[in-house]
Amino acid sequence: MALSIFDSLEEANEELEKLDHEVAIPHMSKEEILKNYDFSFDVDKETLEFLKEQTVKVHNKGNTFYTELGKIFKETQEKLANNKTGVFKKWFESLGFTKDTTYRMISRYNHIVALCDDIKVKDFESLPLSISYEISKESCPEFIREKVLNGQIKTKAEIKKAIKEVQEKKSKAEEIQEAEIVEEKVPYKKKKKMISELSTK
Repeated sequence: MALSIFDSLEEANEELEKLDHEVAIPHMSKEEILKNYDFSFDVDKETLEFLKEQTVKVHNKGNTFYTELGKIFKETQEKLANNKTGVFKKWFESLGFTKDTTYRMISRYNHIVALCDDIKVKDFESLPLSISYEISKESCPEFIREKVLNGQIKTKAEIKKAIKEVQEKKSKAEEIQEAEIVEEKVPYKKKKKMISELSTK
């Protein structure tokens, strides 16, 4: 079985170092990056500061790295679009990637390209990877994406809750609309009685 480029942490770090020189990392302050992560660990202050520094490093390299991977997967997918033998899937699996991960990265990259606004791209790149995947889904309403980018929604759980609320409201609205459309069925005897009463009046 072929080795994945992610079979060891050292190899993954070497890949990140290479991309560091090839991909422009958005210039963000440490505070802007850290506001997106939870640091409620039971550790001393020195350890907490160390973890924050390491988080900034992982964040800067990781998010940019996954954007670049999304671009590579997108280009390869488009190049192999007419090939009906499943070679694209075979190729990314040979590198050690799953179908879900590959398509999440493509979706994330498509969303970044669609933003066409450096400030929004910067905000998007500042998000933790799992959250950026969540708001890249086609099923995510645009106003929820905006709330995430504005910092009003901060966790994956909050995103899912907001989407669920939207779906429930939509479902209730559809039920009300259906109820308004359905005509009240009046039995024949009742109709006959109503007509008789009206005609005597």
